[in-house]
Amino acid sequence: MAGNCFSLQKEHDVAVRYFQRAIQADPLFTYAYTLLGHEYVFVDESDKALDAFRNAIRLDVRHYSAWYVNNLHIL
Repeated sequence: MAGNCFSLQKEHDVAVRYFQRAIQADPLFTYAYTLLGHEYVFVDESDKALDAFRNAIRLDVRHYSAWYVNNLHIL
């Protein structure tokens, strides 16, 4: 929740730290990887974004949000 709040305030570096904490607390939290990927896109870290989206897909092959972004060619 804190990561989303900082993201909305355009404090993406802080949001990244909160999503990383969420993943550290629960390494199986698929959606946290997806949200982390979005934050990495905002801070122009395309490689890290793709890694985060792929981790989400690895955990849940049906996680459509990660598949959608992973397949975009803008990254």
